[in-house]
Amino acid sequence: MAKCVKHFCFRLSGRRVPEGEAPLCSEHATPDNAEAVRAATRALRQVRSLQRQYQQLLPTLRTALASSCVSEARLLHVRTGLVDLEDLLEGSVTANSASGGNAVCEVVTCIAAEGEQPWCPRRMLLSDAGFSLQSSQSTQGFFVSSERATELMPWSDVQRVSVFDPNATPSQSSKPSSRQSNLCEAELELSKPPGRLRLQFGTAGPAQVLQQLWQQSSQGVSPPLPGMDVLIEELKLTKGSPPCPTRSVFTAVLPDGLTISKVREIFSTNGRENPIMRLHDRMGAQNMVERDWEPLAGGLVKCLHFVQPLKPQPMAPEKTRVSLVYFLCPSAEGSKVILQKVTRALDIPYANSFRVHHEHTFVEVPSDKGPQVSVDMGLGINWVDRCFVKQIIESSTRRETLESMQDFMDCISETMA
Repeated sequence: MAKCVKHFCFRLSGRRVPEGEAPLCSEHATPDNAEAVRAATRALRQVRSLQRQYQQLLPTLRTALASSCVSEARLLHVRTGLVDLEDLLEGSVTANSASGGNAVCEVVTCIAAEGEQPWCPRRMLLSDAGFSLQSSQSTQGFFVSSERATELMPWSDVQRVSVFDPNATPSQSSKPSSRQSNLCEAELELSKPPGRLRLQFGTAGPAQVLQQLWQQSSQGVSPPLPGMDVLIEELKLTKGSPPCPTRSVFTAVLPDGLTISKVREIFSTNGRENPIMRLHDRMGAQNMVERDWEPLAGGLVKCLHFVQPLKPQPMAPEKTRVSLVYFLCPSAEGSKVILQKVTRALDIPYANSFRVHHEHTFVEVPSDKGPQVSVDMGLGINWVDRCFVKQIIESSTRRETLESMQDFMDCISETMA
């Protein structure tokens, strides 16, 4: 610690660090995966704190900027910047995580005691899915591990978490303790051997994160979906109308027997029977997170987040995270159904520069067999930042849209079968 302060003082005064006083770590060293995860996780917490502060400040900002004709657009731009930063950090955590693809929230050192075993130093990995303990030495308990890999204990196997913070008031600590200690302690009751796990940390932070993750899992609280808030805010501002021009790229007649009311019914369902979910299954979506339809601006909104494999393209990754919102517009006297779709691919080049908007318009048309329903697909790209390859993105988006439309029609037919 003294050496770190000494080096800091040298740099503040503009003097070089004397020879033989080498820094404790290289300023140009590339961080390993674990360091990158820890840094991204800390930054992610601060960015989310900024987002909460922004939400609290938003009503005051709207009042203060009420006379400005572009106030909403600028406020949304600020919100978009925060969410884009959150997306980048989420991507860094996902890419560098070594815990089986689960988002690592903390990697901390602690002292652990399994059952009635003695205390031993450990490294603990906390993730949304559970936790694991690491040690460079082999143990005989449940957490038999190597330096690089451990068995994950899911939160569903944790029955209770009690936390004792020596610096907290009795009402703030969930675990009473009569012993004198400066360490924060957490005790876990497990449904599997060793049955009990005691942990001690130098600070209260890791124990609190552990307790929050367990509570989130046990209470069924859904974690926020990356990039989704911006899409929802855009829908609220535009009331479901695309903020960019759309151009018709596909028109077709739906199978016989469908009516406008039936179209609205099949698209407003939840689960795999919805043509929307059938389509994403066909397209190979992985790790799908689906939120049920919820009321918004007089219509219904459904949020999806998944990983989409990509076709080989220059500069493109093998797969990308996708945040997607469907908006079923309010019915207009039963004459037509409008289904909006807004897509953000989070890991492709220029991902923060645009959103893809699809507008499905279903209307009844006369025919020799009686009334039928036709669908018209409109495509638009909302450019929100600079991009030097707009034409390439526009042409590839149009091509991918046309390729998926036949699958979309097949999914509707399967639903009606």
